[in-house]
Amino acid sequence: MPLFPVGTEIPSLYAKPQWFVGCVRYCHEHKAADMLSHLNVEHYLPVQIVRRRWSDRMKNVEVLLIPRYIFVRCRYSERVEILENVPDITHFLVDRDTHKSATVREESMNILRRMVEYDDREITVEPGLFAPGDHVRVIHGPLAGSECDLVEVNGRKCIAVNLGMLGAARMEMPLSQIELIK
Repeated sequence: MPLFPVGTEIPSLYAKPQWFVGCVRYCHEHKAADMLSHLNVEHYLPVQIVRRRWSDRMKNVEVLLIPRYIFVRCRYSERVEILENVPDITHFLVDRDTHKSATVREESMNILRRMVEYDDREITVEPGLFAPGDHVRVIHGPLAGSECDLVEVNGRKCIAVNLGMLGAARMEMPLSQIELIK
């Protein structure tokens, strides 16, 4: 018996590709990304260049933004095939409320990519969902036009992008570069 009887509309969760969060074996993030590339599966492994201090020098180091996780864009039905073909991905995150695979909105993924790729400020990912604050729009810089939430951390204003079950990615942002959305 088919999952959806003939003539009924297939929910968008099953019909169109969405961003799922894959959990990866320890230190196998790049290997999982390579395997997904060979399978022609769209994925995103957020990596940023961070300046680290050693005892005798400063050095730019490539650091995973969210260790042990990779974002995979596929249809709901393709997840099992990905798990079978990419042994480094152990499972996909599941939303405890709905008992379905957790997804990240397309808009949030686009903003996260722009944060990582086009801005040199360090990004931190806060575990857990952030408390909803003022909804703002970035008006200057490479993130111009992005709509995010404004949060305050240690007295500093930051923009935050909700990543669902993973929490939120945040970056410090001067108030002159944002405007309030009413």
